[in-house]
Amino acid sequence: MIGMKEAVQRGLLRSFVWRGRASRAEYWWFVLFMMLCSWGADASAAVSDTTPLVPLLAGVFCLALGIPFVAVSVRRVHDIDRNGAWALVTLLPLVGLVFLCKRGDPMPNRYGPPPTSDLLVSTSQ
Repeated sequence: MIGMKEAVQRGLLRSFVWRGRASRAEYWWFVLFMMLCSWGADASAAVSDTTPLVPLLAGVFCLALGIPFVAVSVRRVHDIDRNGAWALVTLLPLVGLVFLCKRGDPMPNRYGPPPTSDLLVSTSQ
């Protein structure tokens, strides 16, 4: 299984990669990273009442994570063999959670091989 460090690296390095697949672990680790960054940015903005630059930078940082988040969300729905547009469905509270928690296809689908095969190839070399 993928860890948080590798999930964040993949999410950031593949920010503009809309093809391929992302496992549940990769998606949820990246979501946790985004939440922690958001809380950190909010806390730094709340503490810094003298300089308006800190809240502005915190906001820009959170917005900058938006593109990688959309990309990993699209790759996540690809893992369950759905078109990237289905990532919009994930915005619906209960339906989205069901889609994001669904186990990915264990076999290659039209979006590529299972994400775990990336790990197997990279660790065996």
